[in-house]
Amino acid sequence: MEGLIILLHLKEQLDVHDIFFEAILLIAVSIIMIYFWKLYFANRKVMQWSLAFIGINLYAVGSFFDLFSEFVDVSDAIDNMISKGFKAVGISLFSYGMVKIITYLIHLNRTDAQTQLFSKQFFLATIEKESKIATRQNQVFSLIFLDVNGFKQINDTLGHKIGDAVLQEVAVKIKKEIRQTDIAARYGGDEFVILLPQTDATQSKHILNSIQISVSKLDIPNNLSISISGGFSTFPTDTTSITNLLHLADERMYKNKAELKKLQ
Repeated sequence: MEGLIILLHLKEQLDVHDIFFEAILLIAVSIIMIYFWKLYFANRKVMQWSLAFIGINLYAVGSFFDLFSEFVDVSDAIDNMISKGFKAVGISLFSYGMVKIITYLIHLNRTDAQTQLFSKQFFLATIEKESKIATRQNQVFSLIFLDVNGFKQINDTLGHKIGDAVLQEVAVKIKKEIRQTDIAARYGGDEFVILLPQTDATQSKHILNSIQISVSKLDIPNNLSISISGGFSTFPTDTTSITNLLHLADERMYKNKAELKKLQ
C-alpha cells in the first residue's frame, strides 16, 4: 500500500508528455550521434566533421540531462544552466560544422584534387553561363586547350609520383600566366583547358605563348624536359556552338603539337 502511494505521488510529479518527448528526442539524437561517429572516424582528418561531431555529442548530453531531470528533483536554474547550455553550444557547433561540410563538399565538386585547378564539370557549366552572358552583352570570349608533351616518358622513367608532381607544377605555371577572371581546369589526364572571358584571338595567342614559355622552363629530374601544346578558339568569331568551340581549340592544339614535333 505504501509503495502504491509512492508511485501515485511520483506519477503526479512527472509530466508523461514531457518524458515521452525527451525520450524520443534523445533516441533521435543518439542515432544521429552514432552516424556522425562513423563519419568522424572515416573523415577525422577533415576538421569540419570534427566540429559537427562534437556539436551533436554536446547536444546529446543536454538532451540526456533533460530526461534525467524529469526523474530527479533538479532546480530550474541548474536545469537551464546545464541542459540549455549544452544544447546551445552543441547546436551552434553542429550548425557551424555542417556549413563548413557543405562548403567543403562544394569545393570538392568544383576542384580537381590533384592540381587544385577547377574540375571539368565545373568548367563546362561555366562555359554555358559565359556563352549566355557573351550573347546577351555582345561580348567575346576564348578557350585555350593544352596538352603536356613528354609526360608519358616522365611517368615511365620516373614513376607516377613524380608525374603527379610535374602536373601540379604545370598547373601552378598556368595559374601564374592567367588573370584572376580566367578559369583554368584540368580536362583529363595531362590535358588542361582555360576559359578567357572578354578575350579576343590576339590576347589568347599572347596568353598561350606565355604559358608555353613558362612550362618549358620547368626543371625535370634526370635531364628530362616537357613542353605544352596549345590551341585556342574564340566566341563568336569562330563559332557560337560550345561543342564546336571546344572541338576547334582541341583541333588547333593537335596541329600545334605536330608543329612542335617538327622543330625537335
